[in-house]
Amino acid sequence: MFESKFILPLRQLNLRSIYLLLLFLLLAGTLMAAPKFLEPLLSYDTADPVTAIAFTADEALVVLALEEGEDSLLELREVNSGKVIQRFRSPDNPATELVFDFRQRLLALPGLKRIELWDLESVETETDPSMISQSRIWQKEVKSPAKMKFSQKTAKLRWTEGMELKEIPIRPPFIEAEVWTGLEGSKELENFQFDAAEKIIVVPGYGLAVAQAQHAVREVADFLSGKGKKILYAIHPVAGRMPGHMNVLLAEANVSYDKLFDMDEINDEFN
Repeated sequence: MFESKFILPLRQLNLRSIYLLLLFLLLAGTLMAAPKFLEPLLSYDTADPVTAIAFTADEALVVLALEEGEDSLLELREVNSGKVIQRFRSPDNPATELVFDFRQRLLALPGLKRIELWDLESVETETDPSMISQSRIWQKEVKSPAKMKFSQKTAKLRWTEGMELKEIPIRPPFIEAEVWTGLEGSKELENFQFDAAEKIIVVPGYGLAVAQAQHAVREVADFLSGKGKKILYAIHPVAGRMPGHMNVLLAEANVSYDKLFDMDEINDEFN
């Protein structure tokens, strides 16, 4: 009886059916176990939808951007307790992103209408968020949402604006400068990335001369320049096959002469 009711049907199962059966049993067991990775890490009660969020580097504080009509209401909270430390408002400028600087005292706010820089250390514990707008230390109107990032190496704030990449220092005076501009007809710059190396020094030698790689080196340098890097060349007096040979090779590759430096001139740049 047992053979006919149970064993025989199992023998008739093909490999695919057995695989699907095992997969079903695995998924059922996973869902019944209620794994912890499906549980929320944080849960805060907010009256309005959250449009952006940013944590400090030590993850002790968090800023929430709440959509309150046409405004952005920002709440500075303790991460563990969820306690609201301060509220401040960006009028008529719904936030699309929030970015902390490396010192955790400045907050960049790209919005639909403006990009803003806030000094959180100067935010006082006022009850009315509209009373602390003086903590917004810089702002600029934009036509479309921008991508903003802080550079720890140069202590500057950079953002995208159309086909351009621009920056300001994070301390006054906030003088705007252009870092990079796309070619005519290029699409708008949607994002950018840079690491700690803002300045790159190329030290060409005998291998470049033998391989005739000066054009490839210049192409790499042009690419890095387009990423906002400062490219310099350190020329050893006997680099290449003879004195002055390296200057000639780089000139053939249309490397600007003002980027070429003797070792004595550029040594301080390695610091």
